[in-house]
Amino acid sequence: MREAAALGGGAPSAIKKDDMDPELVVVRTFGNRIDAELALSALSAADIQSTILDDDGGGTQPELWLRGVSLMVRAEDAERAEEILGQADNR
Repeated sequence: MREAAALGGGAPSAIKKDDMDPELVVVRTFGNRIDAELALSALSAADIQSTILDDDGGGTQPELWLRGVSLMVRAEDAERAEEILGQADNR
C-alpha cells in the first residue's frame, strides 16, 4: 500500500487523486465527518484504501453535512469494506 494524504483528510492509506482513476463507490454515508473518519480508520487498519467525500465549505459551513459525509472505496474493495464496517457496527 502506498502512503498518501486522503482526498478529504490525512489517512496514510487513502486513495490518491492520481491512482489511475479507480472506480469509486460509496460504502457508507454518515451524519458527520467524525464518524466517517472513524470508519476510514477501521478500513485503513484492514489495509483498505478509502477516502471521504464531503462538502462543508472548507469547514466554514458544517450545516452542509445535512446531505451526509460519504466514505468511498475502490469498487473491488467494496464488499470487504462492507464486512469490516459491519463488524464495527456490531461492537
